[in-house]
Amino acid sequence: MALLKSSFHIFLKSALPRGTTLLGTILSLDKTCITALSGDCVAHPLLISLANIHMATWLKSSSNTFLLTALLPVPKFVYKNKRMRGMLQDQLVHHCLNIILKLLKLAGQSSIMLSDPIGHSHYCFTVLASYIADTPEAMMLACIGGKTSPVTMAMYKEFGDAFQHEPQTRSKTLEQLEIICSCTHLDDLKEFFCEVQKFCLNGVDKPFWLDWLLAEPSQFFMPESLHHIHKEFWDHDVQWIILAVGGSEIDFRFSLIQPTTGYRHFYAGISKLKQVTGHCHRDVQQSIIAVSTDAAPPGVVVAVRTLMHFCYLVQSPCIDDKDLGHITVALDKFHVNKHVIITAGVHQGKGGKVINNWQILKLELMQNIIPSICNSGVIAQWSADVTEHAHITEVKTLQDPAITTITTRKSVVILIAPINRSEDLGVVGEEIAEEDEEIDDDMDDFPAELLSSSQRPGQPHPITSYFSITKILQEKEIGSVPIPLHSFVVRCTALNLAYDPSIKNATVNEITIMFGLPDLRLAIADFLH
Repeated sequence: MALLKSSFHIFLKSALPRGTTLLGTILSLDKTCITALSGDCVAHPLLISLANIHMATWLKSSSNTFLLTALLPVPKFVYKNKRMRGMLQDQLVHHCLNIILKLLKLAGQSSIMLSDPIGHSHYCFTVLASYIADTPEAMMLACIGGKTSPVTMAMYKEFGDAFQHEPQTRSKTLEQLEIICSCTHLDDLKEFFCEVQKFCLNGVDKPFWLDWLLAEPSQFFMPESLHHIHKEFWDHDVQWIILAVGGSEIDFRFSLIQPTTGYRHFYAGISKLKQVTGHCHRDVQQSIIAVSTDAAPPGVVVAVRTLMHFCYLVQSPCIDDKDLGHITVALDKFHVNKHVIITAGVHQGKGGKVINNWQILKLELMQNIIPSICNSGVIAQWSADVTEHAHITEVKTLQDPAITTITTRKSVVILIAPINRSEDLGVVGEEIAEEDEEIDDDMDDFPAELLSSSQRPGQPHPITSYFSITKILQEKEIGSVPIPLHSFVVRCTALNLAYDPSIKNATVNEITIMFGLPDLRLAIADFLH
């Protein structure tokens, strides 16, 4: 990836012993629902990838470049104060990360010998190259609280400034935590919480990156196009244009656009769209300036157009010094013209109230894009589209029996642990939640000796191993197997038909009469011969 040619990579190579191999670790964390139509279990999936993979390969969803490392819990604390509960949740996430990433941090400090595909051994160091997360997760992981930037020292009143603020460095955060810990006791949550608020921190006393060599939050939190570019466009640029043109008018104009293959056609307009995807963001970006040019105030169109031009330029897969100059000019031009948006009254909040400030965090994060490109390469390589797709392929379709699952009603923790596949391929987890009163009825169809062989001690409910049942049935004598057959095994897949058929046995003549199939006997004969 472009990281291997960036100034940050050059710095890392100079800080490590000569002849070593640098393995850039990419992590991703995003709260997501891990069940579909079967509950509301949520968790923080921790995904891991490698920055040494070429960007063209890494960005392909079919390459499966992300692996699921663990599912971090999303607990509900009983503390009355909501902000205190948030502090405890953040502390738990960092504690889990400290446990999960311990070996990676040790390899980053003292190295590890690894073999390449052709068998050569390499002296490898694992450094944290990037952490892909949306803004709330980035603030939590950077130990930042309140309305503060996760990568700079800017406060919410400074988000609209036309320059980059001082970076929020690792040493600065650790220095603040040391001061807080020296004057308060960690066991006194209220006092500790009051102190961390003075420094705009979230209350995490042991960040996961504390002992990770060369891990710098202001550098490994990269700008990424989905949340910092496309979400900003939809949440702000589009809303400014809708208010400037009018909802019904812009909907009418979008409905008149000639449908084009490969692009979404907005028959009902865009003003009332809900749950808009990144692909939809791109389709709206194709037309919104042309659609609204003669209907919106010229100053508003100029400001939105220059901001969109900036967003297009930073998504280029190859950026040189000349391109960086154009990017800087585009962002500066937006800040020169942004006052027209407030003057026109289209910068509004809830209830249609006009906002006369620029307390938009994504605008402040845009100031960090150019330094990030110089430091770690183009932002196209840190796209969250890949991690969002990995939530489907790696998180929501867990089929590996080597994953031990510990579940509660509202959260799930998954611990990767190898097991012997021959022991019991049907058991994939152990419930520790409150017991349900309902028990599956499909177990009534099996003999008692089969059920007893597939239960484990300490389980709140009987757990049926259809692999074991099928194996036992295969070894029984002919005539002793329960009819009709319910369980089948094909390689590593066990199938169980959990219903009682209304017709358990019948002759061909009976079926012919019952379903009105006079040619059934001839059709069966033709099939057999």
